[in-house]
Amino acid sequence: MIDKPQALVTYPGGASGEWLAIQIGKHDKYYVEETEGIEIGNNRWRLRHNWRMQIEGEFLAHFQESMFDNSPEWWTKFYTHVPDKVEWYEKAHTIMNTMKGGKIPVHRSHNGWYDCFWKDMFTDFKTITIKAHPFHQPTVDRIQNNFIKKVLWQELHWTDYAKMASTVQRELKSKAKRHNVDYDMALEILQEMPVVNILQQPQVRYIDMMYAVFRCQIDPELGMMTKEQVIEKAISYGLPGIKSWNQYHHRVDDSWHVVDFKKMFLDKDYLEYVKMCEFLEMQAWPCDKWLEELNAYLLPDEQEEITVQDLRDRLEKHQ
Repeated sequence: MIDKPQALVTYPGGASGEWLAIQIGKHDKYYVEETEGIEIGNNRWRLRHNWRMQIEGEFLAHFQESMFDNSPEWWTKFYTHVPDKVEWYEKAHTIMNTMKGGKIPVHRSHNGWYDCFWKDMFTDFKTITIKAHPFHQPTVDRIQNNFIKKVLWQELHWTDYAKMASTVQRELKSKAKRHNVDYDMALEILQEMPVVNILQQPQVRYIDMMYAVFRCQIDPELGMMTKEQVIEKAISYGLPGIKSWNQYHHRVDDSWHVVDFKKMFLDKDYLEYVKMCEFLEMQAWPCDKWLEELNAYLLPDEQEEITVQDLRDRLEKHQ
């Protein structure tokens, strides 16, 4: 077993989990120089990839994704598909020792229940899950606005128009394949969008790609969709579904701790942070230091919101 503490934050999209993982990584117990996160626009913070993120896609391909409910049936299905531990632990250990940043000990995930697989590789592997209440409207509003601003409104733009197509290619190909549409047709629609083509200086947002994909999709029920139907489908598909939030309410075992989104990020309850620190067995920062960091993160989102109407207004400009 590796004697290096690990902390993983699992959370629904828009619930500030990646930022929280970065803050955990700034505490002495988990600190390594490479853990410092970067802001990539719209107050969206990115944690540097480590050994786990390097192989996450390949690892998750072993499983058939299903809604996590912490039931015996779910875990039976999980253990039916787990890969060989010896092989995968060795693979992970090799990446830790060869990849720059490979030993970063904090992680973020939208499906941390699968990462229970890695727990036996370390003497200390703990998971924080962020619980969001789907019937608490201020919580729903904040998470939805976070997701719109940091994901759907995310800007993907470059000065070289030719480079735009090649850089967007990987993301657009993935979406086209998932929704069974023609990639070349979707790319052509994307390139001809007025907001993309202005002065040949492309300004592509994530929501534009989703519009392009659905614009060339034939819906099983609707057939060839109208522009208005495409807009609504692109928006509804992109927004996080609150039905999935219950997945993050479970405390799987003693190595898991539930953080309440409302208490942590809306009420700014210092005790909620302290309880998390006690669980992780790391020294909590003084109240004024924690609130200073928290407010610096929350203030830009409290002052500027991107709404569903902003998405709709943008997509209305497309053909």
